Amino acid sequence: MEEEIIKLIKNEDIKKPLTDEQIAMKLNILRENVTNTRKKYDIPDSRSRRRGQLIKDVKSLVGQYGGISNRKLTKLLNNMGYDVGKYAIGKLRDEVLKNKGGIPKADNQQYFNENSNEAESDDSDDIFSEFIGYDGSLKGQITRAKAAVSYPPHGLHTLIYGPSGVGKSFLAELMYKYAVENGNFGKDAPFFEFNCADYADNPQLLLAQLFG
Repeated sequence: MEEEIIKLIKNEDIKKPLTDEQIAMKLNILRENVTNTRKKYDIPDSRSRRRGQLIKDVKSLVGQYGGISNRKLTKLLNNMGYDVGKYAIGKLRDEVLKNKGGIPKADNQQYFNENSNEAESDDSDDIFSEFIGYDGSLKGQITRAKAAVSYPPHGLHTLIYGPSGVGKSFLAELMYKYAVENGNFGKDAPFFEFNCADYADNPQLLLAQLFG
C-alpha cells in the first residue's frame, strides 16, 4: 500500500498535486493511511508539494506583467494548469514581492492596465475567494457561511454536508480563518480536522475519540 501511495505522488501533476483524500479514493483506502504514510516518509502535503513550482510561475508572471491584478494573475495561473484562488495568490504574491531580487524587471508592466477592456474589482482580500465558485454558483452558501461565523457572540454551530471531495473540510477551514480574521475567534484558537468517516464501522470508538 505504501508503495502505491508513493508512486501516485511521484507521478502526479505538480500543478495539481493529489490531496490525501483523492489518493485514498483512488486506492480505496482510508485517508488516515495516506496521511500516516506521508508523515512516515517526510512527504509534504499537496499544497506544500505545489508551492515551489507555483512560486516560480508567480515570479515569472509578476516580472513579466508587474501591474497585473491578483484576479488576472490567478486567471493566468489557472490557464497554465493550476487550480488556485485569488486570496491564496494574493498572499503568495506578497511573499514574492518581499524578495524583489528574485523577480526580473517588468517589461510589460502596463499591459494589463492599459490594454485590457475587462473592468474588474480586485477582491483578493476576501478570504473565501480561494474557494472556487465563491462569487458565482456558491455565492449563497458563502454568504450563509459568513453569517453563521459572524453571528454574535461567537458564531453558530454549523453542519456542512455534501458528496465526498467537494471541499467541505476546506470550507470549514476558510470559515475558521474568517472567524479569526474578524475577531470572532482569538488568534491562538485551534482548528482541528477530524474525519468521522474513518469510524463509520465503529461508532463506539468515534464516541470515545470525541468525548473520551
